[in-house]
Amino acid sequence: MATCSNQPTCPGSATCTGTATCQNAATCSIQCLCSCPHQGDINGDGLIDVFDVIGVIGIAFSGDLDAQDPTCPRTRGDVTNDGVTDVFDVIYLIATAFSGGADPVNPCVP
Repeated sequence: MATCSNQPTCPGSATCTGTATCQNAATCSIQCLCSCPHQGDINGDGLIDVFDVIGVIGIAFSGDLDAQDPTCPRTRGDVTNDGVTDVFDVIYLIATAFSGGADPVNPCVP
């Protein structure tokens, strides 16, 4: 069995939990720890509510800081998981907070 780098990297800021293993030169797999416990919860209080909607508006339109959990490949405000916090995330989070809309997209699920 071929060996991969002893320092494999994971997407985003997810962390590697072990060494990589290779089946052949073209296929290498690693185990990454991905956890996004606060996706959409901008202020980290455990709820998605009006304060998070206000926070994501500030991120999308005023350049406010968008927090990122250490083992999550996306920032908390990127609730649509498209790589950017924008008006679509604002609309999505409004639906989640006030209309029973879907929870933020989990970036850890392929």
